[in-house]
Amino acid sequence: MNRFTKHFALLIAMLFVSIQSGLAYDYEEEIDGVTAYFTFNNEDRTLNLVGLSDKNIKSFDVPAKASNGLKISAVSLEGYFFDSITIPNGVTSIKLKGCTSLTSVVIPNSVTSIGESAFEDCTSLTSVVIPNSVTDIGESAFKGCTSLTSIDLPNSVTSIGRGVFCRTGLTSIVIPNSVTSIGHGAFQGCTSLTSVVDLPNSVTSIASFYVGCTSLTSVVIPNSVTDISHSFEGCTSLTSVVIPNSVTDITSAFKGCTSLTSVVIPNSVTCIFNDPFKGCTSLTSVVIPNSVTSIDYSFEYCNNLVSVKMYGENPPKCIVKSAFGKQGVMFVLYVPVGTKDKYRNYTYTPNTYGKSYYPYRDYYIEEFDPEEDPFDSNNDVKTIVADEYDGVIDVYNMYGVKVLSTYKKDEIDNLQKGIYVVKVGQKTDKYIVK
Repeated sequence: MNRFTKHFALLIAMLFVSIQSGLAYDYEEEIDGVTAYFTFNNEDRTLNLVGLSDKNIKSFDVPAKASNGLKISAVSLEGYFFDSITIPNGVTSIKLKGCTSLTSVVIPNSVTSIGESAFEDCTSLTSVVIPNSVTDIGESAFKGCTSLTSIDLPNSVTSIGRGVFCRTGLTSIVIPNSVTSIGHGAFQGCTSLTSVVDLPNSVTSIASFYVGCTSLTSVVIPNSVTDISHSFEGCTSLTSVVIPNSVTDITSAFKGCTSLTSVVIPNSVTCIFNDPFKGCTSLTSVVIPNSVTSIDYSFEYCNNLVSVKMYGENPPKCIVKSAFGKQGVMFVLYVPVGTKDKYRNYTYTPNTYGKSYYPYRDYYIEEFDPEEDPFDSNNDVKTIVADEYDGVIDVYNMYGVKVLSTYKKDEIDNLQKGIYVVKVGQKTDKYIVK
């Protein structure tokens, strides 16, 4: 009988259940004054470290091999209170979930995949070194690591699982171009995250990525992305965002973004459904392309809207009583030349016997000529900077009533939020006060 066969027979014979918290193990030995418990991996004939006799040990060095000569290939120590742990090269699987006192960890080069929940709820973890051998970071790997403010991802990483950095303390992160997929909710609840740098062009969906990232002020969405559903829900500090023409799904994308002031919807979007802008209380202007064919309760509680510009010559199907909710007297709906009556007379009837509604009739409607568009080439509102004016400034509201005449340029911005016509001599421009 060879040496390994003897060890294997011994391990099988020693199989029993420990009285320590019902921990099942196959083998135990003393390491640095504590008892270490192992299970046997029959596939590759290695040991998995699954427990220690002292949960309050301050530090622990995992040996490469047990005293019986068997290699240790996995470390799974959940809920221990050590400050530090040394993991040798050769270990391929690590799980330290709930080790709330752990402050730093160096992952050895032998690891190619960081498994599901590997460091979840390690609330004191501030530093993680990920080697170039790692290609995959599993679901919830760093979820709840509230002290982790930064992390460097190597160019070897190709896949980031669902909720990987959910509820961490990250303030910013760079995603390498090697990444081809990122799971839903990757950064959900990261309340300290202010920016995400260079999402790679290989990513096609950022659904639910930034839900509840209340400090996020800006983000660049690559042209490869088609789905931003729920992406920025509850991002209360987000002031502006550029939606690329690749995006087709904006379901609840900006719901509750209370600092968002303007948005341009790209031509790739055909439906504005399921509350994409609900509760955007600072939203003042929206541009809707002619590709949009239907609208529902998308702008509910957007009570500060002053302008919506519609490019469609035919009114989008609207299944609500008022397309943009209740708005003030300064609100203007812009429609293409020759379409005012179409919008004003468009009706919505909920059912065969129901009352008909006029979703666009509640608003002051003004026509614009796309060939002489007072808005820029990106379909965004052209805001005329007050410093461009020189001389007596006459300001009129959208009903033609003069509301201000002044030499002081900064007085324009003290007006109530809205759209105005500004005249200086023979020059006339539109001006938006936000």
